[in-house]
Amino acid sequence: MSKDTITNFLKLVDSLRRAQRAELLDDDNDSIIEELYTDPLENDFILQTMLFNHTTLLIGRKGTGKSTIINRFQHEIRKSKDKLSLYLDVRTLYDQAFNTLPNTIENLNGLSKEEIYRYQLFKHFFGKVIYEIQNEVNKNVFTSRILKFIGVSGLTESDFKKELEAIYNDVNTPKYQDITALQEIKQSDTYKDEHKKEDSNTAELKVNPKVDFSKEGVGLELGSMKVGGTTTDVKKKEDLTTKEFSTILIRYYNLIDFANRLRELLKKVGINNVFICLDDASELDEEALDIFIRSLVAPLHNSADGFFKFKISFYPGREHLPDIDRTKVEHINLDYYELYQSYGVDKVEELAIDYTRRLIENRFKYFFGEDVKIEDYFDTKSISLNEYYKIIFQATSNVARNIGKLFWYTAKKTIFQSQKITKRTLQDAAKEHYSFEIEPILYKNEFIQYKNYGEKFEREHLKRLLELIIQKSKENKRLIGESTAEIFKDYNTNTAPSNYLFFPPKLEQLIHTLELNFFISKYTQQKDKGQGSGKHYIPPKEVSVFTINYGLCQKENINVDEKSDRKFRIERVFDYTDLLVSWANTSQSIKCSNCGTNYSMDRLDSIKAFGMLCEVCHNKTCEVITVEIKLPSSNIQPIKEREFLILNTLKIEDSLTTKQIAAELDSSVYSIAAITRTDRFLRTNEYISKDSDDKFHITENALQTFFN
Repeated sequence: MSKDTITNFLKLVDSLRRAQRAELLDDDNDSIIEELYTDPLENDFILQTMLFNHTTLLIGRKGTGKSTIINRFQHEIRKSKDKLSLYLDVRTLYDQAFNTLPNTIENLNGLSKEEIYRYQLFKHFFGKVIYEIQNEVNKNVFTSRILKFIGVSGLTESDFKKELEAIYNDVNTPKYQDITALQEIKQSDTYKDEHKKEDSNTAELKVNPKVDFSKEGVGLELGSMKVGGTTTDVKKKEDLTTKEFSTILIRYYNLIDFANRLRELLKKVGINNVFICLDDASELDEEALDIFIRSLVAPLHNSADGFFKFKISFYPGREHLPDIDRTKVEHINLDYYELYQSYGVDKVEELAIDYTRRLIENRFKYFFGEDVKIEDYFDTKSISLNEYYKIIFQATSNVARNIGKLFWYTAKKTIFQSQKITKRTLQDAAKEHYSFEIEPILYKNEFIQYKNYGEKFEREHLKRLLELIIQKSKENKRLIGESTAEIFKDYNTNTAPSNYLFFPPKLEQLIHTLELNFFISKYTQQKDKGQGSGKHYIPPKEVSVFTINYGLCQKENINVDEKSDRKFRIERVFDYTDLLVSWANTSQSIKCSNCGTNYSMDRLDSIKAFGMLCEVCHNKTCEVITVEIKLPSSNIQPIKEREFLILNTLKIEDSLTTKQIAAELDSSVYSIAAITRTDRFLRTNEYISKDSDDKFHITENALQTFFN
């Protein structure tokens, strides 16, 4: 293969692998988003839905294309004369606020340093958000040649900017002493009891080991209600801290007046709708996100006659939207099962593979021209191109960024060596991708990178669960290979597929964080085969079918089903219900917070019947807790999540600029630059170095400390 061919393939890989908030640009710095964009649904259905005048949530795991869809949406809105699209990188603005806080925070009249610190952080955060809105409006309003000189109502650009500056100055002028208000709140009751409707996202998980999941209406016990049963009112002591902080911020910045004045000014220049795109919102911690939504998003969304609408990207399990009517918000889930399941169980894989094909063909067409033959890059002597597309889908969960990463690992061994891609090299690439980028989330990182806000289990518990899943899948491989059942007749102990696991949908919350981080993926949902016979017959019930990560399967010698047989994947050998319930119960216990008495989870029903009454001290202070796993002592130095991710990125591909690291981690250049400064942890401990070309390298010290 020629040098140009290799270069173009690398550009193609880069456009997928590092597709994130930065716009896709060509060599002349012009946007190519319209040429490269491939909608997950035919006829640009997702894009067309985004263009409607309502708030939209884009929900999907990392790399599913949320930022690319927002990018394409903004590109389309810019063609309109009466609509405006603003982009806010929420995580970056939060990081900037954090890095501009004063070094010393003094406590004042009953307020602790922690309370003052948190409030100052949120106030700096909102100041930067409002400043960024001003910048975005300035940058985007006067883009046409006509509006450059005179607005629709005769308002010049100069006049417009003066009015906008006045609004910005007013919103930053406090109308009262905010610290005094905080002190008043602190002196009042900060808790209240109230009856609320609880849901499965906020209730505490309690698993009954004696639950018979074959019975209708039986579900996991959550608080004093049941998922899958009848929702009941539960009494909860509600912490008002975030609500009160939000109230103070709304008053401090006078956000309602800000929204109304900004709307009137924009209408003067012919703008009738403003879409505010929020990227990386769910990378905030839960408290920061709660305050951000309550203080800024909800007031703008709920005011000004629908003038402001939002397009927000979230990770599953982190789509937090308080004070906004969810029935008036469009939800688009980009993970392949959620996206395609409405077309029918048998269509999910077909449509997912078709998207994979369209995405790859579109990129090849752009980077290699109309006459390109994709077959020239794949060895089609043993398997067809369509079979390659299926393997790519299986290895990447249909995630665009994962496809780019898979191609990158593959290209090192094939394209860059002037060889064609084979099934074996794709499998090896999937194994490398898993080993270097997914497995470290649980096995190397001190933190779980993307954790469900409601997750009750710690990293060590999830590691144990993953190990149990691997162990059972290997045992299933043996059982299928040795079975005399007709459905297994084509397999032996070396060839038997065992990548599936299924269980009742109500148990999905137990594995949410593993799914969020690509250790497993939901494949489909269908009815199982039922159990027993005669009067003991239990009719088929709905089950969720998951598949183990393809690269993990390659690493652990677990075969992946290539036939996609719907009957095969619901064989009882793949029923993981007992495993999940047993794991959950051994990971939790009941403890009295007053006297410290411990009870096993099988006592939950009786203890709960008496209002969580402790048999020893007779106080109603029993609660479900996560059992601590004692770990062997370690000399590894504690390291923050993003610091570790930077090291892991440089371990995979050394010699990267700040911008390249940021693109790889789907982070802002500002954030990475702050972490890699000479006076920060990674540099002072000599874990990374920077050369004369402004490229970073991982040191031998870091490799030995964190990866040996």
